[in-house]
Amino acid sequence: VNFLEYMINGVLLSFDRPIEELENKTDVIEGRVFALRRRNVLREGYKIKRKASTYRKIFKFTSDVLVKLKVRADFPIDDFSEIREPLDRLIFYTDNIYEEI
Repeated sequence: VNFLEYMINGVLLSFDRPIEELENKTDVIEGRVFALRRRNVLREGYKIKRKASTYRKIFKFTSDVLVKLKVRADFPIDDFSEIREPLDRLIFYTDNIYEEI
């Protein structure tokens, strides 16, 4: 594994914890909505949705950049699957959080 691939994977993995926190907050908000404890639910939901939206933009932009880099013959990473799989997972989770709120 070359340094650039290691660095990109490290950056992607750094989003695991924040996305897990957003998922947990989403679950709490869903519980409040159905338990009729709606105080501040809209405000909290808005904040979560905005964070998820920001993460989605980052991940989709990263995906676009990787697609463009992949076609370059001089780019030092041959196998993009080590980067693509975690990125696809992050995109899936943030899309899910965004849609649930």
